[in-house]
Order: sequence, then structure tokens, then C-alpha cells
Amino acid sequence: MERLKIVKTPTEANALYKYTVHWTEEERKPVMSAIHKRLAEFNPPEKSQSSLMVRIQESKTLIDLAKLEEEIIQCDPAIHERLFSYANQRRTELTLNNEFPWEEQK
Repeated sequence: MERLKIVKTPTEANALYKYTVHWTEEERKPVMSAIHKRLAEFNPPEKSQSSLMVRIQESKTLIDLAKLEEEIIQCDPAIHERLFSYANQRRTELTLNNEFPWEEQK
């Protein structure tokens, strides 16, 4: 376990497995769990990108929305209509906000 703390690469962490080959399942479990955690530190899971629909709803400008519409074209044709509907709705919201900005209430 101490050696696992000082390994610097995933290969070194995986190499520690060979020392547990003759151990029982109960003896190996904490070591394998620690190796798994250490490997996760080397290769953290990537943050998944928000869905296209969420990015459409969160777009701040018409330029951002236009870029997202280019992505819609690359999606499965079965969902084009729904995504373009969301994009048109968001375009309307952005346009109205620009034309009629609400006054801040005091």
C-alpha cells in the first residue's frame, strides 16, 4: 500500500497487481481497490459536454446560437426538427431581450 502512494505512472500501479496473485480474494480486495483509486487519479474521467439542447437553452448570444445550429445539421436527421425548434425559440428570446431590455427594479 505504501508503494502505491509513490508510483508515478499507471504502468507502475498496474505492476503491483502481480504481488497479489497468490493472495485470497479477501486479501486482494483492499489492494485492488487502492490500485483502482490510484489509476483514477492518473486518468480522471473526462467531463462530458452538455447536451446540444442544454447548450442551446444556455446560449448567451445569437452568434453562439448560430454555431450551435451548425452542430444541429451534423446530428441525426431524426432530431433536426426538435433541435431547430429549440433554437428558434431561443433566438426569439434573445432577440426580444435585445430589443426590449427590462428595466432593473430598485
